Amino acid sequence: MEGAPADPEPVYRTLSSADYPGIRSLLLADSPDLSESDSEERVSAFLDRNRDYCFAALVGDRLVGMIMCGCDGRSARIYHLIVVPEWRRRGVAHTLIGCAYGALKDEGIGILDVIVFREAPGAEFWDSEGFRDRSDLAYRDFAIDDI
Repeated sequence: MEGAPADPEPVYRTLSSADYPGIRSLLLADSPDLSESDSEERVSAFLDRNRDYCFAALVGDRLVGMIMCGCDGRSARIYHLIVVPEWRRRGVAHTLIGCAYGALKDEGIGILDVIVFREAPGAEFWDSEGFRDRSDLAYRDFAIDDI
């Protein structure tokens, strides 16, 4: 609509434990089945260990996107990249990845990966960001909580 005010641009900054209410809302919107790993205590511990690699996209006081990235000192993994539907396809996810990538690069970390379900909606997004499919690898996991 001509003359209508444009949406404000998101502001990007590192995530903190104080953001947990917004983080929880994004996690619930992405998947209604949260685990113990998504509790405030566990998310806060993750952010404490990885504060330099986790970023928020805010419009006013509202968290409209986030990336939670963890690093072991050699390589890094994106655990969550979530953008609210009305802010998708506006460059928010791309900018969040760029924030994490820049912080990792500054630390000399040269490998960044993400695990994506093949049938997940939007899985092709990762191709557009330059992530490659590693068909030469077999992913395995072990649920420690099940012991």
